[in-house]
Amino acid sequence: MMPIMRYADGHKQAVRERILRAAAAELRRQGLSGIGIPALMKQAGLTHGAFYSHFQSRDALVAEAIRTAAAASAEGPLAEGLSLEQSLAFYLSPEHVAHPERGCVIAALGGEGGRQPASVRAAFAAAAHGLLAAIER
Repeated sequence: MMPIMRYADGHKQAVRERILRAAAAELRRQGLSGIGIPALMKQAGLTHGAFYSHFQSRDALVAEAIRTAAAASAEGPLAEGLSLEQSLAFYLSPEHVAHPERGCVIAALGGEGGRQPASVRAAFAAAAHGLLAAIER
């Protein structure tokens, strides 16, 4: 009998994080309606069927991806100690505008957030409150 091959400790969490990073980028690039599970999983190098071992639903993924994108934004210019003016200059720069997948999740999804299920709206609201708190500092 062949021994059962097991993944290393932390493999499942690493795969989940890879899916979340891909989803966070796609949400900002394509919007909430532009994210499809098959294409996203292919982009993450996984099968469509593997999705459900990491997330209960598309809405669960979207809510978590919004939190992931917001956390990445929180590590941006405002967290680096730049002034509000410097942060706005970065935010409005051609480089930032040309790459929404690296930008602010609030700006990318602003018009879509209110029309989503409660779990997604809650993640979106938390991201907006986090951005406002960072600006107030």
